[in-house]
Amino acid sequence: MEYYSDEPIRNSLTRICFATYEQMELYKQFPEVVGIDSTYNTNKGKYSLFQLLVTDNFGRGRPVLFAWTRKEFKRDVVWILDCFRQIMEDTSKTESFIMDCAQAEIAAVKLTHRQAHIVLCSFHVCRAFCRKTRNPIVKKYLCRLVQCKKIRI
Repeated sequence: MEYYSDEPIRNSLTRICFATYEQMELYKQFPEVVGIDSTYNTNKGKYSLFQLLVTDNFGRGRPVLFAWTRKEFKRDVVWILDCFRQIMEDTSKTESFIMDCAQAEIAAVKLTHRQAHIVLCSFHVCRAFCRKTRNPIVKKYLCRLVQCKKIRI
């Protein structure tokens, strides 16, 4: 378990990060693609919850690390990814990170895992496009552009 406090007020926890031994073993089995998901303002302390996930053999997303931070700035996500590297001991087999469109997450992955590809979650991309228009026909086509489907020619 990792804990860090950079608040000027003593005994004020600002960030915490941990993974169980089972989660560490799970990551070692499925290290190629890691998803980053975050929520904010969902608890009394208004901490942001970050989950790093892998997909198992059954196609289920399985958490391999949890972190809570006061903020969702780039430096906080870099700290989480540094903890991830330290806890898992070797994250060089991670080829891709899947995430929403959060700039802090994208910038942090570019800094900490330069070799990894960044893949934007199609659900979040479609939602971002749809926020830009009220026209249902345009929304339909924007979402089709985001989703990749095999077609017969």
